[in-house]
Amino acid sequence: MQQLTRQMERLGVLLAIGFAFGWLGPFGTYNSLGLLERLAFWMVGMAVIGLLSVPAVDMVARAAPSWPVPVRALAGALIVGIPGVLVTVALRSFFHDAPPVSPADLPRMYLYVTIVSALVGIPMNLVRERRSEATGARPLAPPVPAVTERSWAPLSRSPFLRRIPPKLGSDLLYIATEDHYLRVTTSLGSDLILFRLSDAIAELGAAAGQQVHRSYWVARDAVASIERNGHRTSLVLINGAEIPVSRTYLRNLRDAGWLALPPSPPLARFTAQPPAGSALRE
Repeated sequence: MQQLTRQMERLGVLLAIGFAFGWLGPFGTYNSLGLLERLAFWMVGMAVIGLLSVPAVDMVARAAPSWPVPVRALAGALIVGIPGVLVTVALRSFFHDAPPVSPADLPRMYLYVTIVSALVGIPMNLVRERRSEATGARPLAPPVPAVTERSWAPLSRSPFLRRIPPKLGSDLLYIATEDHYLRVTTSLGSDLILFRLSDAIAELGAAAGQQVHRSYWVARDAVASIERNGHRTSLVLINGAEIPVSRTYLRNLRDAGWLALPPSPPLARFTAQPPAGSALRE
């Protein structure tokens, strides 16, 4: 439902941008089409091309996860320009007042579609990135250095570690789902990768950690303490993040011995104690 809501929001933004383009009539559409035809031309074209850009940018992110968001969006615009030309040709043929398309027009149309896709796609993907960052687990305190006594034997053999950007190291703390991405958090920071949570859990193995919520996986050695507030349970990690535990996974955690942890972290292991806070909603 959340993903459908975001898709509808994205479609609404694209239609609004298409309305603005239709009102202005750039690239010769002001003189060749009437107002209502221009609005229909740009709103339909912007919606179709904009929605095509999402899988294109995701494909770039899968191939080059270390690229900055604007570079991914620009590369996605170059890719989506090809089907975008076909969409534009189809729309122009639908409106009889539009001039016919000749083969010599195709490179120019590709350039126009790429420019528009980049102008729209870069800010939209930046907003998408900021929103993904804002929906991650709520930090309770600044990250603290990795604890030297943590045992990484189960994680060190996991193929999933090769998917983590090198700048984050291999000190994995938790994974959270965000739209089509996973936010991977280590002791050095966090970043997004294009991967499914179920596949990540399969690669990590049961010895490395547990899924504690439909949107979260947590490394076993990253847990500092358990927080209980009525019927709500959450895990406080060694970097101060608080991860919700859903009732669906409580029994698995109890059977694995996770809920036998002390009620508060041993202070000798940390440079700073995270302040208390309420658990996230499931």
